[in-house]
Amino acid sequence: MNIETLHWDSNFFSKKIGKIDCSNEIFNYQQIWQLLESAKKDKYELVYIFGDKEFIIDQEVLSNFDGRLVDKKVVYKTNFDVNIFNSTDVSIYNSLILDESILNLAYRSGEYSRFLLDPNFEKDDFRNLYKTWILNSINKQIADEVFVVKFQSSIVGMATLKLKNDSGDIGLIAVDESVQGKGVGTQLISAIKNYLSQRNINCLEVATQLNNTKACAFYNKCGFTVKSINNIYHFWL
Repeated sequence: MNIETLHWDSNFFSKKIGKIDCSNEIFNYQQIWQLLESAKKDKYELVYIFGDKEFIIDQEVLSNFDGRLVDKKVVYKTNFDVNIFNSTDVSIYNSLILDESILNLAYRSGEYSRFLLDPNFEKDDFRNLYKTWILNSINKQIADEVFVVKFQSSIVGMATLKLKNDSGDIGLIAVDESVQGKGVGTQLISAIKNYLSQRNINCLEVATQLNNTKACAFYNKCGFTVKSINNIYHFWL
């Protein structure tokens, strides 16, 4: 194990941020302690530690280095037959201008985000991060398409999609509270499947938080299965 400097995060949040990935490592208490001591000496202000779902860090380490479990990230995956799915109410957002309703949906998509729930981040940190995320999605820096559903000229549903080799990856997805339970989320998933089918891709993935029980139930209903679960810790040094 070693510490990887996250340059994008460091520049964005104006603090030195690193990452320790324990997902495929055999680790012990002393190794984690020594790495965090090393991070302090190297002037890191925040370190993310990633591990699998059985990865639990000792309370003494958490207390000594101001650490907390901030996310149980679950990745869902579905494979589907290349087919035509009903998605007539969905369109692709082609404007480079950020609509206020899309921005609000981006914030809504992150209501269980570790960057919102970790009290050491300011609320503006979360909002700036998700605004940048959706801006970089509509200008196609980090997404290939942004799908939207409109109701009475207002955008009430949104999903971003990135093509990755032989699969699609949903980055942000949200539905306005006013139309919850009216099939908007299902329409978005169907439209994305159509888009992928036209490119002979039949695999779709999406990540959420295990604590976001509504999202988990929705993906289960849509035929997704759990691909992986990871525990994510933040250590403020």
